[in-house]
Amino acid sequence: MALAYKIYPSLTLKGLYSKMNQFIHRLSNSGLELSTDLWIYSTEKLKPQLSEQIASGISRDFGKRKYELTFEGYY
Repeated sequence: MALAYKIYPSLTLKGLYSKMNQFIHRLSNSGLELSTDLWIYSTEKLKPQLSEQIASGISRDFGKRKYELTFEGYY
């Protein structure tokens, strides 16, 4: 979910929340001269990877909206 709120015509506050899942995992073996990768799907024993991200920022338009300067942070 992403939200944007214009404070002034050229100044915008932004906010974002995302929740992501990854259902495939990579197993790497670099012990041999040739590195090998094995891709496996999630199972009941190997749960999917989950992540959540929150971000916020502010942006400003310059030069009749030709340029935009944005500062954002995330956790």
